[in-house]
Amino acid sequence: MTLANRNLMGAKHVADITRAVIAGAGGRVNKKVESLTDNEVIESVRGFLDVISVAFSALAEITEEDVDNYDPSLSDKKKNEPPAPPTKAMRLRESSLLGSVGMLRVLGGVYRNLREDGAEDGDIQEFFKRLDRHMASPVTEDSIWRTTNADEDFEPNASAPIMRQQNIVHLTKVITGWYKKAPAAV
Repeated sequence: MTLANRNLMGAKHVADITRAVIAGAGGRVNKKVESLTDNEVIESVRGFLDVISVAFSALAEITEEDVDNYDPSLSDKKKNEPPAPPTKAMRLRESSLLGSVGMLRVLGGVYRNLREDGAEDGDIQEFFKRLDRHMASPVTEDSIWRTTNADEDFEPNASAPIMRQQNIVHLTKVITGWYKKAPAAV
């Protein structure tokens, strides 16, 4: 998503996050994933979205935004008219890694890994809450993203992880590992 887009994400991004939650950060759909019913997929993704919308304060604010007052015409800039005020989603992309679909894909993969390892949603939510204060962007040189083995997945001053598949998979493994053995800052 561009900084100017008024929406948090598009349909393709929802599909990418869904794939991460049900098939992992690598997103390979196998026979096990194909055998899931629509309801199982919906419940898995709903569980993930519930966890992150509580664990991360910036996402909690967006879920509370008054969508009933959404006006699609605000997206259209008319000549000699000031731009519409930024939405919470636009402000999120400016200030948080959570505004990056890549980071949401990573968290979806972490959620999946931890659920497969037997973690409950409440435990995952508490773990994600510990990461909340580290989601500021751009990433600074002294952040956990640059001072741990997650370093290879972030450029200096980045607002999102590197979006190559191998980086997304690696970062997912790193954060999943922090669940059992977190760096001191977490």
